[in-house]
Amino acid sequence: MESARSIQLAVLDDDPIFLEYISAMLGHDGDMEITQASDGSQLLRALKADPIDCVLVDYNLGAENGLNIAETIRATIPNAPPIVMLTGGGSERTAVKAFRSGFSDYVSKRDLNKHELVTAIRSAVGTRKKAQSETIEADLIKKRLQFDNVTGLYSAQFMQERLGQFTGRGASSAFGIVLIKLRNLAQIRASLGHIAGDRLLHNFAKRLNLATHASDLCGSLDDDSFLYLIDRDVDARAISQCCRRLAQELTLEVNLDRSVVQIIPAIGAAMSPADGTDPTALIQAAQQALDTAAASGKPFGTAFDEAAPSLEASSQPDASPSLERDRAEPSLINERDERRAERRQRVFKRGTMYLRQGDAVIDCTVRNLSASGALLRVDIYFAAPDRFDLVVVGSGSKRAVETKWQSGNDIGVQFLEGSE
Repeated sequence: MESARSIQLAVLDDDPIFLEYISAMLGHDGDMEITQASDGSQLLRALKADPIDCVLVDYNLGAENGLNIAETIRATIPNAPPIVMLTGGGSERTAVKAFRSGFSDYVSKRDLNKHELVTAIRSAVGTRKKAQSETIEADLIKKRLQFDNVTGLYSAQFMQERLGQFTGRGASSAFGIVLIKLRNLAQIRASLGHIAGDRLLHNFAKRLNLATHASDLCGSLDDDSFLYLIDRDVDARAISQCCRRLAQELTLEVNLDRSVVQIIPAIGAAMSPADGTDPTALIQAAQQALDTAAASGKPFGTAFDEAAPSLEASSQPDASPSLERDRAEPSLINERDERRAERRQRVFKRGTMYLRQGDAVIDCTVRNLSASGALLRVDIYFAAPDRFDLVVVGSGSKRAVETKWQSGNDIGVQFLEGSE
């Protein structure tokens, strides 16, 4: 069993004889390692050079003062260690000064008691460790509360807090919100059960996470709704384009207990400050736009004066060729640049993916093919495994491939050597 680490103690006293005496006394038991300092500057250098658990400071230091040195330590040393005062007088007034100045404890030099001094030092170190542990635990709890257990996205509490921060920045700061709702989650849970409903919610959240741009923020709002926040390049046209893209990418089919469930999201958007300057008003405006669009059969609705595109328009690709690159992570963009550097056969062939887990077989379209790899597109999104076997119709041979990247339904693979 590993022994406990020795307490790293710095002792400041301008009396060299007493400094040697108290260092020898405290270091005798072996659980304290002493760093000596004869003035404030030497002590500060020691604190900056090595991790110190506690500081023992003499109150009367001739030209210096223990209270002033303690203030300097706390002002210049991040996460400063606790400080115990040594005083020659031992008066009640001195004790009050020490505690008001933030000292952890004080011990009188008169009739110095080793047990009392060691207890004060260990108590100060223990109190600090407990406070640090509580801070770490509080940070972990806070981090866990930021994420929803079912979806893996930011939690509703976190999103509400962030929305409150956005609205608190003032009416001159524009941003947009997109409300995304699963239309048929309640019916699915009623017919297939809550576990199946949670699986569907989890799959939808994974797709939503892939569709979220790096500059935007997305998370849960309630049981079947999500909130998407946009605060860069905010204008009616950009938010409408975002809604159109989300409507395309979040329409999918999910296999649940031998049943294929189609998900078509309902989407509504609003802008601040035009549609509201507080969270409640903005969400209500987006909800009303969502309800109006759903009732009229449109893929999304907006509370502002940007007309939602028709269903036919929403099925067309985004006008900007950079949107597909924006959706990818930087590493995926580099991967695509590397792929473009290699000459490929611009062909569209059918292929079959043989997954090694559970002997699953998935049909795909081979959109690009080269001697080293291929670009595959699947009809229904799923997380591609690291490795699987691929058969391109017409080739007849099964080849082992490795997944290099995935963006939505597109999967880039590399042929493994010796798999021809």
